[in-house]
Amino acid sequence: MQLKIITDFNELQSYSDDWEELVSNIESSEIFYTWDWTKVFLQHMIEEKAKLFVVMVFERKKVIGLAPLLIKERKIGFIKAKVLEPIVSKTADYCDFYFHKNYNHYQLLKKIFGEIYSNKDKWDFMELKNFNTRSNIVNLINEVITKSFKGTCYSEQSVITPYLLYEQIESKMNKKQIKDIERRERNLRKEKKIEVCINEKMNKNVWEKFINLHKKKWKQSIFHNAKYIKFYETLIPILYEKQLLDFSYLKIDEDVAAIHFGFKTQNKNYYYIPIYDPKYANTGAGYILLKYLIENYKDNKSEFDFLRGNEKYKFDWTDSVHMNYNFYIINNNSKTWYFNRYIKLKMWAKGNSHIRKLLRK
Repeated sequence: MQLKIITDFNELQSYSDDWEELVSNIESSEIFYTWDWTKVFLQHMIEEKAKLFVVMVFERKKVIGLAPLLIKERKIGFIKAKVLEPIVSKTADYCDFYFHKNYNHYQLLKKIFGEIYSNKDKWDFMELKNFNTRSNIVNLINEVITKSFKGTCYSEQSVITPYLLYEQIESKMNKKQIKDIERRERNLRKEKKIEVCINEKMNKNVWEKFINLHKKKWKQSIFHNAKYIKFYETLIPILYEKQLLDFSYLKIDEDVAAIHFGFKTQNKNYYYIPIYDPKYANTGAGYILLKYLIENYKDNKSEFDFLRGNEKYKFDWTDSVHMNYNFYIINNNSKTWYFNRYIKLKMWAKGNSHIRKLLRK
């Protein structure tokens, strides 16, 4: 096996076909791992001083492993650090290293981390967020770091990721709650004109309403940042052309009441960002749209992925969950002592909102 670190975007782009070929042959491929997602992120979202640090593993010129990382200089607590993190972590519900399913992942992980540690002067701290238990890499990272490199690795459960397997829908869904949603829809239709638009082409007016509703609902909405809007508005037509976009909405008397912006692949649908107009909160418009979304894909998908979050309504449909983990790997240098104590304190204080504010990056 040969390894290579790529730090230049143009060089990385020359491997775009290899990237796509690899991602199509990993055990748990996700929409967030595609070259399109990464490319658009690097075009619009990467910070000015961030540097690519993509580790590729080759066998006979074939890419069989890939760690899509970048290095950012930012504060960890009170001091500046060179931080290694996944490229798309700001926009992806899942992150991972991409390893071909026909190769030994333990050995590939050792190769990747071996290359990273051989460049230990380039980084202080590694922050691998939202690595999901769908991938067996989650179970190997700590083992490889501590046993093969005698390194320091902390891990924590971050957030659950509920999902529905369509073959289990009849046994898993809360029939009483679903009947209540159907009742609310019937009552609404008696008084209002209802139109459900599933898997539509992007509508500019609906998209603008989606952004405005999200900004009004969430003080920290990503859509207050123009970079995120540019990122999604560049990515959307690319995904639509490849039939990977789900843009759906529900109208009440011609007024858009609920919207879903998400994605789909060959096997599943991603429930990415839903929103509803608060003036229709009592109608259950968001629940009604979700019911139509789930039903729409039941004949041609095997899974409906609710992605990150433990919102109660998700468990009206399923009790199946995976877990996102965060890993914090500390380099052995002059800052090691500080990072060890910072991470221990941060993990201890996670449930204390007052202390968490002091530790916020």
